[in-house]
Amino acid sequence: MPFRTRIFLALLAGAPLASVAFSFAPRPALACGSDIYSAPGHIVAIAADGSTITFAHGGIEGYRRAGELQARIRSSKQIQGFVAGDAVLFQLVVEEDGRIELGDLRRPPTPSGGGR
Repeated sequence: MPFRTRIFLALLAGAPLASVAFSFAPRPALACGSDIYSAPGHIVAIAADGSTITFAHGGIEGYRRAGELQARIRSSKQIQGFVAGDAVLFQLVVEEDGRIELGDLRRPPTPSGGGR
């Protein structure tokens, strides 16, 4: 992800500039034709069977306008500790056939409010 995009997303998520260097670990063994997108948003819903997660987001550069989207969850470990309403940074893997899979899910960095 370009550095300018990381700065924009970090500021959009309310992170201080010192925390701009957030990044997701690369996902090994991507299928040919897969694209990866990262964005801040919040969890709208997690399916009762743990198979999908729905996000609301302010737009995903190069992929979608603001709105909601649903992604397939690969493992229940990906969503452990997360609930609807949580603010998150999410990574999507979009397959060539259009399927959307959750790549990574994190909580946004918290601003350090250590007033000096």
